[in-house]
Amino acid sequence: MTWKRVGYIVGLWVLGGLALLIIADRFVLPAVVQASPVLSVPNLAGKDVEFAKETLRALELQVMEPRLQYSEKIPKGRVLSQMPYAGAQVKSGRRIYLTVSRGIETVRMPSVRGLSLRDARLALMRVGLQVESVEFEFNDSVENHRIIAQSVDHDADVPAGSSVTLVISQGSNGVHTPDLGSLTLDEAKAILAQSGLTLGKITYKPTDAFDENSILFQVPEPDSLVQPNTAVHITVASPK
Repeated sequence: MTWKRVGYIVGLWVLGGLALLIIADRFVLPAVVQASPVLSVPNLAGKDVEFAKETLRALELQVMEPRLQYSEKIPKGRVLSQMPYAGAQVKSGRRIYLTVSRGIETVRMPSVRGLSLRDARLALMRVGLQVESVEFEFNDSVENHRIIAQSVDHDADVPAGSSVTLVISQGSNGVHTPDLGSLTLDEAKAILAQSGLTLGKITYKPTDAFDENSILFQVPEPDSLVQPNTAVHITVASPK
């Protein structure tokens, strides 16, 4: 066999292969593609993500790893959106992208007790919370202008953006009892009235060591911190 004849045969094989490729590209592959079933993408919005995956796999559609997103309306683990959209006509094996709810975004409530209002606002803002309202109360143990209490407990998980009510100390509302020792009964009444206190039980004790009608003892003791209108009981000297 001559080289010319060999070249002729090889050329025929090459031309035959090209012809087969052209036929496959123009006729066979389109026929195969057209033969693949056309599917309608189901509406998965609001469905449980596992149910959605099973539904898509049953239709021989390819489920991609879901994207997670916070939502205030759709419960955690349910489908927020899908791509392609519901009702789209696709071929078997098409990739389906799901966005799934992470539920409501929550943050950890910090403790702001003992802070000033300004510092409390900053601490809340750092975690995405805010002050809704402020109330004021007298408090004997917490100094003026400091936070006494907060409407949400420390370390509680709350929705991001929530509002908190704070209670702020106005300082002590107490009254320090005056020292009534050696005063007369009339003087004691006047001082108690000026201090916002009242005269309580009067007990007389006969004695020659003190002037008549002078105060010997008092309850509560001098400089005690008491509430306004507290009654102060006294013991008054009387002659034997």
